[in-house]
Amino acid sequence: MDTAAVKAAIHSSVTDPSAIDSISLDAAIRAHETGLPVYWHSRSYSDAFATIFLDLVHSVGLDAALAEMRRRHPTHPEAGPTRLLARLIPITDDARNELTAVRARLGIVISAQGRAA
Repeated sequence: MDTAAVKAAIHSSVTDPSAIDSISLDAAIRAHETGLPVYWHSRSYSDAFATIFLDLVHSVGLDAALAEMRRRHPTHPEAGPTRLLARLIPITDDARNELTAVRARLGIVISAQGRAA
C-alpha cells in the first residue's frame, strides 16, 4: 500500500473527514514510511486518550504503546488494553494481523458486532 492509499484508507475510515487532525495523520504516514503498521482511531471515542494512544502506536509500536499507557495511567479505566485496542481501526494488512495477534495474546474476545466482549 502506498502513501496515497494509506491516506485514502484513513479518510474512508471516518464519517467526518474534518475530524482528521493533521498531526495524527502525519504520524500515521511517517509510521507507514518506516514500516510500522498503520491504524486510525474510532471517532466514537473522540478524547485525548484515543489521540495520545494512536500517536504512541505510530511512534513506538503497539506493544510499547500499550505498556506506556499502562505506565502513565495505571488506574484510569480508559487506559486498559481492551478499551485502547477497541479504539483502533487497522488501516494496513499488517495492522490487522498485529491487532488480531495482540488481542488473542491478551485474551480479548471480539463479539460479532466488532466490540470487545
